[in-house]
Amino acid sequence: MDGMVVMFAPGEREAGIKAIRDYQIPNAFLDLTLKASVRFEQTNFATTVQNVLDAVEELDQIFTNEMGLAREPWRNDEEVNSKPGSGEISLNLVDLMEFLDLEPDLDTDKEINPANQKIVEDAFAQWKANDAFQRRVVAILTEEGRGCALHKDYGKIAKWLRNQFPEEEKYRILIHAHAGPGNTQDAASIEAVLHGGNGVWAGIIPQAAQGGHNSSLVFLDNMLRLGNEHVLEDYWLYQAAQSARYVYYLSFNTYKVPDDCPIWGAKVDSLTHTAFSTVKGEEWRRKRSNYYNMWGQDEKVWLKHAVKKSKHHREVSLLRIDEESGAYRLSPLVSDVKTWKKRLGEDLSILVEKEDIVADYVTEVRMLAFAMMNAGLRANFDAPNTLCKLVEIVKRNKAAIQRCRQVHAYQKAEQHQGDHE
Repeated sequence: MDGMVVMFAPGEREAGIKAIRDYQIPNAFLDLTLKASVRFEQTNFATTVQNVLDAVEELDQIFTNEMGLAREPWRNDEEVNSKPGSGEISLNLVDLMEFLDLEPDLDTDKEINPANQKIVEDAFAQWKANDAFQRRVVAILTEEGRGCALHKDYGKIAKWLRNQFPEEEKYRILIHAHAGPGNTQDAASIEAVLHGGNGVWAGIIPQAAQGGHNSSLVFLDNMLRLGNEHVLEDYWLYQAAQSARYVYYLSFNTYKVPDDCPIWGAKVDSLTHTAFSTVKGEEWRRKRSNYYNMWGQDEKVWLKHAVKKSKHHREVSLLRIDEESGAYRLSPLVSDVKTWKKRLGEDLSILVEKEDIVADYVTEVRMLAFAMMNAGLRANFDAPNTLCKLVEIVKRNKAAIQRCRQVHAYQKAEQHQGDHE
């Protein structure tokens, strides 16, 4: 469990605390919302502030007294890439930009709602006055969940957070950016570090449940292009391309990889014009080699044929042949009931019989998807054949007067799916 992190909301921490105790997970990630929205339940701000302190103090007691971890877990810059985190707490302010009503205005006096700014700053002061918070919380994280933030917004919020949590007080600032209509999520990562942020908290690959997000590999590639050669050794990027490819296979249960991924998609190697090559041809900012795919000749041959030799290749490929994208796409962690209903209804082939009504099945189909995820079973819940099978199971259970029981254990989904207005 070295370096492992468990993620949960401070006000709904029972399952997260149990996981830490049961599996001796040494770090916690507190996911905190500041305002009510379609995605998040109505919350009382004063209660939220106290929940953070209660969660941090409880975790401090567990890490110190039950697990025997150091009281002060801070790792300096020389240690952070070689020593796994132990006893660390990260605090993610999910909707900070929205709460501050951040405006795309170059006039700094008009960028942040002053009333809400004072509310948040008072909360920060209350947290920082707590001994356990001072010692255990080592990272302040933030994001914006709907892709509405501009890349410049991340620079503004990183600068503001750095003023609230100075580096000398031992806090790191990390951002997560969702791809919106401007597709500026990777520029947001650079903007944040240029204004006092330390980096990103992000997935290895750019593909995400909703649209897309900034990617740690793309961020590190941009760092290298900006002159930071340390990332090659610190994160051993020499084999990053194949690692990312296999992460995609596992995450999406498919061997069909998108062509346009900036690190390892087919278009990186298959050029329509040689001028777009970054390793040969034009000299300006040319790379010395393809840093991210450094393998011996035997390994390259093995990797080239590994997928084709896979015993699962044919069956997985057949599952994907007839897939077509509709107006709605399902990802159980973030898709709400309305999206499930729209997806089930937009493809009539999903229904077992023509007279079937989506509303009769949507709740229990969704519960079955949760149950499968809790059981560790991977599936593409957006695929018509998967949805058809789930509807068939629900219909059979209804006929036998059996109900698919409500699945409540998936707390991350409950916190993010927003079954409320």
